[in-house]
Amino acid sequence: MTVSAGYRHLFEHHPDPLVVLGAEGQILDANRAAAVILGSEADDVAVSEWARLGLTAGGFAERRDAAADGRVVRWEFEHPMLKQAWDARLTWVPGYTLEGDGYLWIGRKATDHTQLEQVREEFVNMLVHDLRVPLGNVMNCLDLALTAWREHDATLPIEQILQIGLRSAHRMEDLINDILESARLRAQERTLSIKPVDVEAIIEEAVETVAAAAARRKQTLLMRVAPDLPSMDGDLDLLRRVLINLLANAVKFTQEGGKIVVSAKMDRDHFLFGVTDNGPGIAAEHQAHLFELFFRGDARGIRGAGIGLAYCKLAVEAHGGRIWVESILGEGASFNFTIPRDLTDHPLYVQEPQR
Repeated sequence: MTVSAGYRHLFEHHPDPLVVLGAEGQILDANRAAAVILGSEADDVAVSEWARLGLTAGGFAERRDAAADGRVVRWEFEHPMLKQAWDARLTWVPGYTLEGDGYLWIGRKATDHTQLEQVREEFVNMLVHDLRVPLGNVMNCLDLALTAWREHDATLPIEQILQIGLRSAHRMEDLINDILESARLRAQERTLSIKPVDVEAIIEEAVETVAAAAARRKQTLLMRVAPDLPSMDGDLDLLRRVLINLLANAVKFTQEGGKIVVSAKMDRDHFLFGVTDNGPGIAAEHQAHLFELFFRGDARGIRGAGIGLAYCKLAVEAHGGRIWVESILGEGASFNFTIPRDLTDHPLYVQEPQR
């Protein structure tokens, strides 16, 4: 295949509609995918070819001149026959024919773009909600404490009020940290600060973090750590946050009076962690998507931005481990993850200097 034949093959088989227009807007060339946009001779001829490309005579001339200045001109339009939103671009192709220049029109259905915008909008709404609630708690607590101080009111439980406000502030901090850390992990800008981690101690710390929330829901928190576990190499901050996120999720989605068990053991090559609850379980069709960013499943009426589990996946995989869920509706769920015993060959490994 010659070079020109190769380019022709690429043009014909490009997945996006490609149309080359002349200086007056006449169609000089079109690939196979453009048939979707341009239609066939059997279609309603009252709809002009320009209209099918989202153009008018005056509109084409304006965009042609802008493209001739070396700019990529972009606009959106609704196709008059397909009743679909399309994204179009126009670029200059100098010397396309012996008679003059050409202008390449590239089309793409705006459905994917629209869906992405919807996901982003929903994420922003969820994020605003997740921040607004604890922020409101902090403001209310500060307002009560300030009022008590001004009025010298010793009857208000100031210590309890401040503790509530502090917990809410920590919730905001945790959410912001998850967002920032997730972005860094996805971009592989977050290296692992490796040092020995006491497995039982890190689990105890995670349990203590969610203990108050579990007590308010009358839930039982149990630890089942295999005896004589050696210390584990890992990034303490990332692993602590993974355990806290998994436990916080279990507390949130398990009914009042439920039971949550966090476990740890070791096989020949890995440490294995698990957070198991006896809650309502997770539908099979949702399980494969739980660790995707912004995915919230049916959420059983509970709002959230869908960041925590995505963060867990990124943090575990940054260690070279894996994370998964096992669940049967009505019988609870078990979130499990592994961390390799040996991390020295992992690309994100950075040994923390000994002190």
